[in-house]
Amino acid sequence: MPQNHSLSPVLCCNLAYNGEGMDAPSHRVPSVPPTPFAPISTHITPSTVLKYCLQPPCSNQDICCSRIEPLGTCKDRCAKDGAEHVPYCIHRAPFSTHERFVAFLIEHFAGAFPTWLAPLQVQVLTVGEQFDDYAKAFVLRLRKHLVRAELAPSDDTLPKKIREGTVKKIPNLIIVGEREVAEGTVTLRRYGHRDQHTMSLDVFEHALLQTISERRLSFALPES
Repeated sequence: MPQNHSLSPVLCCNLAYNGEGMDAPSHRVPSVPPTPFAPISTHITPSTVLKYCLQPPCSNQDICCSRIEPLGTCKDRCAKDGAEHVPYCIHRAPFSTHERFVAFLIEHFAGAFPTWLAPLQVQVLTVGEQFDDYAKAFVLRLRKHLVRAELAPSDDTLPKKIREGTVKKIPNLIIVGEREVAEGTVTLRRYGHRDQHTMSLDVFEHALLQTISERRLSFALPES
């Protein structure tokens, strides 16, 4: 049984990663003799090291070639020439582990995700419960387009609803009151912005869907 030796120094082949797949030289794998003392993991692409505030720097994307010791059924794996060869395993993690990648996103946006990425994209706030029917119909209209929208509880006052929505970092708060119901409009309050914009339901819906489909970092406000 081969001994469990420590990893050898990482060998980087200096191959470029073009964002969609490896360049042509990526098929090259360093030759490793089938001995217990050979490196068991060789990187074929350079790792991306990210620095973030809470912990030391750590690697993000990585593609490496791991040599599997010829044990058990591996001995029976023969090439076309009939000779035994040491099998290799390509380990590909272009975005690191899912948990670490999500952690990077949370820290990068400080929890204030853009609209297309936010768990809750739109929250509708009513000035009073008499406007709930109008707000509910608008929420259902957005949900038909797979927008993650909800109606805030009507028991609280409007300032408290706005404060809670801001604390939760919801990207888009929609305010509905007497004027909005009478004119068939909504008032948009974006996270991190003090200004508010009143627009028709159609205009807001189109701008929202455009923001989501194009994965914009900021809301696509209609031109005045």
